[in-house]
Amino acid sequence: MSRQPKFRIWATVWWGYRYAFANPALLLRCGGVFTASWFAIFVATAVQILRGEKISSTPVYVLFFAVLLISYFAVAWHRSILLGEKKPKVVRYVGPELLYALILIVVGPAALLVGLLEPAKDIASGGVSSQWVLYSFLILASAVLYVFVLIILPGIAIEDKNMGLGRAWRLLRGNRWRFFFFVFLSECVAVSVFSVGNKLASLLRGFLWNVMNLLPTYPESAEDWMVFAVTEPFCTLITVVVMLVVLAGLTGSVSISYAGIVRLGVENDASYKAPENLSRHLSV
Repeated sequence: MSRQPKFRIWATVWWGYRYAFANPALLLRCGGVFTASWFAIFVATAVQILRGEKISSTPVYVLFFAVLLISYFAVAWHRSILLGEKKPKVVRYVGPELLYALILIVVGPAALLVGLLEPAKDIASGGVSSQWVLYSFLILASAVLYVFVLIILPGIAIEDKNMGLGRAWRLLRGNRWRFFFFVFLSECVAVSVFSVGNKLASLLRGFLWNVMNLLPTYPESAEDWMVFAVTEPFCTLITVVVMLVVLAGLTGSVSISYAGIVRLGVENDASYKAPENLSRHLSV
C-alpha cells in the first residue's frame, strides 16, 4: 500500500460549512422536513411554557423523532455530496434512513437513558450510586463507539455495500488519531456555532419582548398573544436554521472524509469497488 496522505483536519471541517453556505437552495430542499418539524416543536414548547405548563424533561418519543429527522436530512445531504443528487424527493430511500437512525440510536450518546437512570439525584444528595457509574460508562463507551462507526455512515446513506467498518479503518491507517481529533474538533465547532446562534436568538427575543412590553410569563391579553405570535416564530426560525447549518457542516465534513477513504480504496485495494455514481464524483 502506498504512503497515506495526511488527513487535513481543519480543511475538512471548513469544507463542510463552506459547502452548506455555497448551496442554500439545496440545503433548504434537503432540510425542509427537518426545519419545519423542529420549528413546530419549538413553538409548541414555547406556548406550553407561556401557559404555565411544567415541562420536566423531553419525552422519549420526541428524542426518537429527532433522530429520525437527523437521519432523513443526513442521508439526503450525504447523497447530494457523494452522488451528486441535487433534487432529493421527500421520501426516497427509506431503508438507508432507518438503518442510519438505528445506528445513531445504538451508538450515539446515551441521552435517552437520562430519564431512566437520573444520576443527578444521587449527586444532589451527596452520594454516587451504581446508576451514576453505569451512566458514565455508557456515555464514554457510546462516544468511543460513535467515533468508530461515524466513518461508515456516509456509506450507509449511499448504499456502498463494499465499504465495511474493518476496511474503512484499514484504509485510515496512519490517520486514525487525526480522525479522532477531527471528530472532537468538528463537535466543538458545532457546539460553538449553535451556542452563538442560539444566544443571538435569545437576545433578539428578549429585546423584542422588551420593546413590545411583553413579559416572559403567561400572556394576559389578546395583544400579548399577538406580540408573541409575531416575535416567537421569527426567533425560533433563527435557532432552527442554525441547527440545520450545524448539522449540514458536520455531515458534509464526514462526507468529504468518506470520499477520501473511498479514493484510497480505489487506488490501493483491488478487492474494493466503489458505487458507480460515487466513482464519478470522487473529484469533490
